[in-house]
Amino acid sequence: MHLHQLSTTANFVDGAPSTLLALVGLDNYLYGDTKTIRFDNPEFKHLIKDSISELKVSIYDDKGKITDNHQRRISLGLEFVKQ
Repeated sequence: MHLHQLSTTANFVDGAPSTLLALVGLDNYLYGDTKTIRFDNPEFKHLIKDSISELKVSIYDDKGKITDNHQRRISLGLEFVKQ
């Protein structure tokens, strides 16, 4: 999952700037299955601005292609903390 409002000057993956929010493994699920994933130890990441009016999240598969969710809804909960 990529959050496009993450600061690439403060967030790195393998030493490279990144908008990666989290890696999520989904095993083998069939079309229509529902999966809930919770993170016990959340990571706080820096955003590009102090205030934002819109969030854009992209979900890619393991080959780097945008995930085709067959127009089914994906819910995502984010927590924000001001430093």
